[in-house]
Parts: sequence; C-alpha cells; structure tokens
Amino acid sequence: MDDLEKYVEAGSAAKNSGGFTKWLTKHAVMFYPRSKRLVVTFDSMKSRDAIAPVYPWGYNFVAKHGWSHLGIMMVDRNDWFRHPSLWACLDRFRKKGFFEQFDEVVFYGSSMGGYGALAYAPLSPGATVVALTPQTSLDPRIVPFETRFPAPFSRGIWTGPYADGVAGAASAKKVYVLADPFFAPDAQHVMRLQTDNLIWLKTPHLKNQAANVLKNGKLLSTIVPDAWGGTLTAQSFDKQFDALRLSKPFARVLIHSAIDAGHYALAERALDAISEAHPKWAFSPLHEKLQSAAGDGQRH
Repeated sequence: MDDLEKYVEAGSAAKNSGGFTKWLTKHAVMFYPRSKRLVVTFDSMKSRDAIAPVYPWGYNFVAKHGWSHLGIMMVDRNDWFRHPSLWACLDRFRKKGFFEQFDEVVFYGSSMGGYGALAYAPLSPGATVVALTPQTSLDPRIVPFETRFPAPFSRGIWTGPYADGVAGAASAKKVYVLADPFFAPDAQHVMRLQTDNLIWLKTPHLKNQAANVLKNGKLLSTIVPDAWGGTLTAQSFDKQFDALRLSKPFARVLIHSAIDAGHYALAERALDAISEAHPKWAFSPLHEKLQSAAGDGQRH
C-alpha cells in the first residue's frame, strides 16, 4: 500500500459525514451516508493515478444525486479487487446487515470497476448492477479470450468468493452493461451474461471508449441515474444513443478507429465531410494522424 496521503482527505470526509473508512491490505472502503439509497462504486484502472486528494470513483456524481455511497478503492497496484482482506471485509458488512438498511442498492463501476460491480453484487441480492465496458473475470480457466491484463491477473487471487461476474450478476434484479457488440474483447464478456436480467446498452463501433464518448457527449450523466433507478430500457437508450452519433466525440472515435484499422480513404472522406459540415470542430490532430498513418502505409 503506497501514497496513502492522497486518500486522507476522502477518509476524513467519510468520517465527518457520519460514515467510516476501513483500511485494508490493498484497498480502502469509504462510506458516506446520505439517504436510504446506496451506490457501491469500484475504482477504475486509472483511479490510483489521480492527483490528490483522491475520492472514491464517481464520488461527485453520487453526491450530486444524494445517494449514500460506499466506495471500494484500490490503494495499491490494481488486482481487480481480488484480495481476501477485501472480500472478508465486505462479507462482514453483509452478515451484519449493512446493505439491508437501504431501500435500493446499486453496484456501479467501469472496466475493472465494472468487474467489481458484477462480482460483488451478491452482497445485496436483488440489487441493480450498472457496469460500463466490464470484464466478468481475468481467470484464463473461464475466460481464455481475455489476455489484455496479465499483470493485474497475476496480482489477484482468483479462488474464493465473489470471483466470477457471471455468478454475481445472477443475484441482481437488473444488470445494465454498456459495451460495443462488435468489439470482441468486451462483447465476449457480455455474452457470458446472457440472462433474463441483462439489459445490454449497445454502443457499436466505440470499442472500449464507449463510456468516455458518452461522458463527453453529455449522455452518461443522463442514462446512469435512470439505470440506478431501474427505469432505463434498451429502447430508450438506443434513441438517446442515436442522437449522440451526430456529436463531435462520436465522430472523433469513429475516425480514430478507421485510421487504426487502415481504412485511410474512408477516414479521409469522413474527415472532409465532417469538416465541411462543422467547420468549428477542430480536427487538426486527426488530419495529422491520418497523413502520418497513410504515409507509413504507403511506405510499407
């Protein structure tokens, strides 16, 4: 455990709000009581790199909506929340009835945090899960297709409780998953979750940037509270997502993807059309990337 200083302010805020902080071997658990509705968040991969003071992932957003907040924080090197001290701590909360004091419980996270939200959902059976581009496991015995995160896999302990997001999701009332159906590394995880409680919020062609694009397009802040409350449907999401297709963040990601895939002519046509339709959209870096990539492609 390192750099604990940057978490001190968040821990003090939890205590001052009437909550608490639990310091564990590799994690911290911070509770901020506000209402009878609870959001349990799990840090993202980049949380530890944030500049002090560091609060639990999603802190400001949860506070804005007035929900109580239990933040599961990664204060050592990422291990995908696979350490006995963490699951033992959370299991004690469950046995003591901590989650039962709330009328609604939501587990929420992105990527690594999305895995945490899925895997630990049995702490409160009947809860809602909102997972953005999540993994269901890193264990090659059950997800042999997942090869992106060898270092975190090696740090985690993949036996014990709360290990598989699929088993965790089965205990939830609703499971909202945001993911690109055409991006195999993420889609294969969602396919493992094919149960009646799954609501797949499909973001075609955005790959693992779906959450960032929705955030930049001001859509994430709209759909997430609806998902927390269980009112969001796949159909209502699709309508809002269709409107996002006309936005600058969406266009930027699509052009990046076309360039990375070697579709230089397609990227050039798209850039020209977008620049003509939206002359104030500054896409100079994309033009430079396209010229460089196309030049390299011609040389090879």
